[in-house]
Amino acid sequence: MTPAYALLLIVTAGTITAQTLIAARFNVVSRILIYVVATYFALSYVARPLYLTTFMPEFGQPLYDPRLFATGYAASLNSAGWIVLVGLVSFLVGLIACTHIARRIHRSTELPLRNEPVAHGVYSVLLAIAWAGRLVTLIAGPSSLSVVAAVGLFAPALWMLTSRLRTRLDFAALILVALGEVAWSGIDASKTPILTFLAAAIMRFSVSHGIKRLAVALPVVVAFTVATFAAIQPLKGIDTTSNILAQNSSALQAVSATVLQRTDTLTTVIDAMYFPNRPWLSLGDYLNSMITGFLPTGLHQSVGLLWTTAVKTASFAQQFQGVYIATGTTAEGYAQLGMPGVVIENFILAIIVLALGLGLNSRRIWLVCFCSAFAFDASLYEGGLLQIAEVGSGAIQTTLIVIVLSMLIKALGSVAPSSPTTRLAPKPQYQSPSRPSTIRRQQN
Repeated sequence: MTPAYALLLIVTAGTITAQTLIAARFNVVSRILIYVVATYFALSYVARPLYLTTFMPEFGQPLYDPRLFATGYAASLNSAGWIVLVGLVSFLVGLIACTHIARRIHRSTELPLRNEPVAHGVYSVLLAIAWAGRLVTLIAGPSSLSVVAAVGLFAPALWMLTSRLRTRLDFAALILVALGEVAWSGIDASKTPILTFLAAAIMRFSVSHGIKRLAVALPVVVAFTVATFAAIQPLKGIDTTSNILAQNSSALQAVSATVLQRTDTLTTVIDAMYFPNRPWLSLGDYLNSMITGFLPTGLHQSVGLLWTTAVKTASFAQQFQGVYIATGTTAEGYAQLGMPGVVIENFILAIIVLALGLGLNSRRIWLVCFCSAFAFDASLYEGGLLQIAEVGSGAIQTTLIVIVLSMLIKALGSVAPSSPTTRLAPKPQYQSPSRPSTIRRQQN
């Protein structure tokens, strides 16, 4: 690693640290979302370059990239590092620009729907619907996946945010739901269910007990996350840890590669940097992709698949087609407009993150559901704006289901029969105390 690139990495790490510090100016929920995004940035843009420049993987080894290997990892990453730094600074500027607005609309109550019976009832039914959808996919196959099954991505998180957690029965239900997410992660060979539920639990714990107490449990959270990566990857046929250990490499290298293999938005920045035909989408195609992502019409073309065929393959001919790639705001913006695109997409990302933090603090059941669909989806921190928009279709459909469920539960509650023999005594009217002279006059 050259001294210039080492300095660039230090500045990059400092920018990410500044993002976490500025997060203290926002509500707890927004703070957690910023921490999640910043953590992913740190893994992708600091930890992964450190791994590549330290171990310099060759052909057949995890994280090997022939484009970087041909020109030298440090030289290629130095060029990409400046693009990354512009994106990180733009995200930081977006957060700073929103601090004044966030203070004006700051709520004193965090997650006001927690312990709220109607909201918890609605989200409990939604969780049951999600599991019904999951069972349908097991029986009929993934092609049968619909909005009923798609709500399983964030319904457990909604249940966690509004659960009461007061009695032993409440905690037993919590354990049962958590075990269900662990089981589904294994069945579906996906880390998303358990990590999404963990994020919701962290958010709920931070609101109830404070972020400072969360710091005590942070080592356990990190260890659990790493263990989840190590356990789920082999189920996908990607046994990175065993392969590296078989090459007489250190356990640190094996564990690092297992985690960093999932944080690959640095690779998409390399894709965008080598892409010769900018913009990768015309303005009409870009707007069409943005709009159709919110519409349940089946007309939307997957952005991740389109990136593979249009951008990735242009500089990496060996890339397998039909692979969904998370683009990231920096890569997507650079492939579209160059550096101005990087600035625009990351600035908008900051606004989206803070808007979701405020939405999750709403007292409206439907708004919390809509914002949860985005907040607990991986596209928030690893996708570009077009991939974030792809969540919109499922979010709208699920929100409509929640509105109907909310109306039904409230209607059932309003028509609940009351006991005919129970009558409330009339409330006595308040009488102001009279002066002594008035009392004597009344007695006479």
